[in-house]
Amino acid sequence: MSSHMQLPLEDDFFERFSISTLVFRGFEPVCKKSLTAIAEAGFRGIELLESPDQFDLANKESISLVASNCNDLDLSIFTFHAHYLDFDDVNSQATLQKKLDICYRQIDVLEYFGGLFWACHLHQIDAFGMKALEHLARYIENRPIKIGVENFVGRGMWVEDRLSSLKQLDAPKIGLLLDIGHVRNERGANPMTLPGYARQIILSTQPYLYHLHLHGFVGGVDHYPPHCPADTIQWREVMATLQEINYRGLYNFEPKGKPKHNDSIHLAAEFYSTMNSLP
Repeated sequence: MSSHMQLPLEDDFFERFSISTLVFRGFEPVCKKSLTAIAEAGFRGIELLESPDQFDLANKESISLVASNCNDLDLSIFTFHAHYLDFDDVNSQATLQKKLDICYRQIDVLEYFGGLFWACHLHQIDAFGMKALEHLARYIENRPIKIGVENFVGRGMWVEDRLSSLKQLDAPKIGLLLDIGHVRNERGANPMTLPGYARQIILSTQPYLYHLHLHGFVGGVDHYPPHCPADTIQWREVMATLQEINYRGLYNFEPKGKPKHNDSIHLAAEFYSTMNSLP
């Protein structure tokens, strides 16, 4: 019997994958040269990570050069990842509105450039955080944009906490951004590395799962290239369960690049190209 499992992939499966510009953060600009490496590796889209020293996600002119380079390379901007934008310091309606205005401008720019998804970096979702989500839900109600709330390592930000908030919110266009490296359980372990538990986590996210951040997990640390040496993510189980629930959202590889990891783009692309037959 083969040690590989053939996954029943949908016709558009590979068209829903992107790679994050996190792979360039800290050592290379997001420019024609770097984006060419992504295109030549076979990816069709990017998730543009907020990086104030490189561009302003809320400014159309700032993003236009990235978009122009992507267009030349037949790449799409699938997602904006609002990495620096949170609501931790919001303590009044006035400060909430200032943050929301930035969100609205980013969403407007994302829509202008044909993007599909805005990734939200809410941490602890307090009363102001819930108000922010309510406002954002109304703002995108008639737009071709969805929003995802990402899970994090700290208590109060786990998958089950996010699902509780999303159920309370009850907004059809705001769902879960499942980061598989950030998942934790009561013992501090990452269930996505434990046979059987990865499936349970994914099944629990229905019907709120809208987007995925995929990366390797080595020695308790995430943002490694997928399937790199010593990676402990249960990739076969993860992908098979996503097929089982007929997941129709976006997939995004989110490894870091140099100087910590070399060849992250190529390693992600290699895994991407063999996804239908995982060991």
